[in-house]
Parts: sequence; structure tokens; C-alpha cells
Amino acid sequence: MGNTLLMHAVRSGNEALVSYLLQSFPELHPQALNSYGQNAAMMAMASGHPELLAMLQRAGIPLQPDNPALQWYLQNRSDPLAASQLRDLKPLAAFLSQENFMNLRDANGRSLIFHAAMRADLEAIRFLCGCLTAPFLGWKDAYGNSVFRYTTRIADVELGTAICHELRALRRKTRSLYKYPKEEWETDGCEPIVRKRDMPLPDEVDEDAS
Repeated sequence: MGNTLLMHAVRSGNEALVSYLLQSFPELHPQALNSYGQNAAMMAMASGHPELLAMLQRAGIPLQPDNPALQWYLQNRSDPLAASQLRDLKPLAAFLSQENFMNLRDANGRSLIFHAAMRADLEAIRFLCGCLTAPFLGWKDAYGNSVFRYTTRIADVELGTAICHELRALRRKTRSLYKYPKEEWETDGCEPIVRKRDMPLPDEVDEDAS
């Protein structure tokens, strides 16, 4: 969804067209992100086209683009106390309006919605779920965990349940928009009624995102 002509050329493995677009139409914004937060270089890797990936990287299209929206969030809402005092999310909205940063994942495979869930930031979760470009909930991070899985690690059961309900409501609303894996509908690893805090997930404290 939201794929550019360059992205379509990359997915089809059309090396001649990719080269032509990069050289002749720089105004096509080759670094654009689609609705899933993927750029042309990411699609080249996912589609198994290493020669196109190399061509795109030479053109300055990185596999791990900067995410100013995520950077702002980590800088301003990492501390739960500070987050409770900072209720103005307009700067985050401004970043999200510039590009499809909503679903752009960091080096650990986590998008904005992951970080909000890991911090039990219900206010941010509600804000993100209400954005025009909705969070995609089908991702799993580098450790094989979905965003739903992280809600089960929230110590405050009531808060974790509220966040889980927000995510499930968003998934129902965006079912026709995004292609969710079948297993996401059979089980999401989020049990809002009987929940317990067991062993922490790997890398529960995440590194700085880029």
C-alpha cells in the first residue's frame, strides 16, 4: 500500500526501470516510505534482489532510515513521570505528517506502537491509534514478539488490559486496510483477563533507536 513506481519496479526486479527512474526522475522522492514503513531498499532486500539493493544504496537510499518521530518519542516520553506531564503530542503529529514514519521500524524491528506499549504509555497508544495513518500491528520484532505480547509484561494489569483493548479495537478497524497474518487472528498472545508477569522478554529494555 502506498507503493511508488520505484517500489513496484524493485519488487518486479526490473533493473533497467529502476536505473532509469533513479537517474531521470529524482523528483519522484526515491526515499519515500509506503504505509508499512518500507522504502525501496527494504523491498529490494525482502524481494531477494541484491543487485537492486546495491544500486539503491549507491543512490543514497538506506536500509535503516532515520525516524525523527520515534527519536522525538524516545527523547520526550521515555520517563513515565515526564510523559505524564508532557501531554502535548503535537510535535509527534507534525513528524508523522511529513512521511510514513508511523510504521518505520528500528534496528530491533520495533515501530512507534511497540515502544509505546513497552512503556505502558496508554495516552500515546490512543493518540497513535487515532492517527490517519494507522499503526500496523502485524509486525514481530527481532525477538519474535508482537506488540500484543509486550502488553502481557505490563506490571499494572488494569493498564495492560486497557492497552490490549485499544490495540484489538485498532486491529478490527484496520482489518480491511492491512493484511494481517492468519495467526494474528487466532491468537495475539494478549490475555487481558488472566495475565501474569513471568520471565522478562529478551531485550525488554531496548537500545536507542535510529
